[in-house]
Amino acid sequence: MMGRGGGLAGDPYRTATAMISGGQCDTALPILVCLARQGPGYEMALHDAGVCHGRQGDEDLQQDAWLRAASAGWGASQAALAQHYFDAGDMEAAAVWAGIYQRNLRERSLGLNRLQPAVLNAAARLDDESRAAVQGRVEQFRSYPLTAELTGPDCLRVIGRPDVSGPRPGGGRRGPGRSAGAAQAGGGA
Repeated sequence: MMGRGGGLAGDPYRTATAMISGGQCDTALPILVCLARQGPGYEMALHDAGVCHGRQGDEDLQQDAWLRAASAGWGASQAALAQHYFDAGDMEAAAVWAGIYQRNLRERSLGLNRLQPAVLNAAARLDDESRAAVQGRVEQFRSYPLTAELTGPDCLRVIGRPDVSGPRPGGGRRGPGRSAGAAQAGGGA
């Protein structure tokens, strides 16, 4: 899959997701991490990096990736965190992320529902005081964009040079006439 100059042939994100589907998270992970470092618009890559971290048994890195993507408004990560906390028996944290997910306009506008009914109703298992605290945290939640990070030669070898105006995994595009460096310095799209 390597192209000339060390970059991946074709779309690095598509290549990474094919690797994940083929059980090659160890190979996909560096691609996903480098893509996520590009900042806004790469929340999906960060979420998938979390999936791979989990498959490799690193729950801390999984949660970190999902938390960062969820905080940037990525619904799949919000739902994944709600499920994770539900499975761990932390109904308050599960209820917070389920509530945040339920308010995700992108997910709602697409008609998506990634949560099982039990997770959606995690708040029902809480006492009145805890439910009120959860509701307050959900109402106070504000997403903030991923921060673009400087990448070095390792990422250049793995993903090549991203096309400045081409599609991004999260569906966004950089504005016309903006270089990748300007987009990173200015916080992305």
